[in-house]
Amino acid sequence: MIQVNQISFSYADSPVIRELSFSIEAGEFVGIIGPNGAGKSTLLKLLDRILRPQHGSIELNNKRLSQYNRRELARLIGFVQQDFSSAFNFSALDIVLMGRFPHQKSFSFDSAQDLEIARRVMILTDCDYLRQREFNTLSGGERQRIVLSSALAQEPKILLLDEPTNALDLKHQLHFYEILSKLNHERGMTILTVTHDVNLAAQFCKRIIVMKNGEILADGKTSDVLNKETLQGVYDTPLEIVRHPNSRLPVILPELKNRA
Repeated sequence: MIQVNQISFSYADSPVIRELSFSIEAGEFVGIIGPNGAGKSTLLKLLDRILRPQHGSIELNNKRLSQYNRRELARLIGFVQQDFSSAFNFSALDIVLMGRFPHQKSFSFDSAQDLEIARRVMILTDCDYLRQREFNTLSGGERQRIVLSSALAQEPKILLLDEPTNALDLKHQLHFYEILSKLNHERGMTILTVTHDVNLAAQFCKRIIVMKNGEILADGKTSDVLNKETLQGVYDTPLEIVRHPNSRLPVILPELKNRA
């Protein structure tokens, strides 16, 4: 579905992505982890063509990403960015309806179908009660659920998420990833999520890509990649790994020293 071929990208003279190559198959649920500055967010922007690689190429369904127009790409890829803000006082419903743009004719109004899809995705993300609120009055967690709803309103095949649970409390972090898991299992949606929460990634993502200094250090099945040696090398901190009593998947515990 996605084929990344030896891509590189730099900001000015600072390399951020260094000759990355990997592929993503349809229906995968992939977590991308690594320390600050690893190039994770930049990679997502390259996959959504917000940025373009300076070397190498990205293909989607055997067609170069550069050959898609913006509307075609938006029907295939939804992107939940880390910091979404609006300069205007749109309602939450208006923001979600913006996700319908790729499916609308030019200069057309929102149809009954558009409104119904917006309503369904807002119910799915537990934010339908916010539909008449001004977006800029919402909390960070509420905004994030509205932005997810807008991405889902695009009806994409692929969902890219950049630190989607940063502003959410524990309850809504779990609810958010449960929604992603449901979309992956029931709709076959391909999901790539960048996260600093290694434990959330461990419990929900089926595959983990570990990045550091713009390179991929490990890539594979979650239970294989999330091992003590790899993670201590990536994060440069001592830790222990135990198994979750229910899922039997890895739980990462930082080693605490000199605690009374």
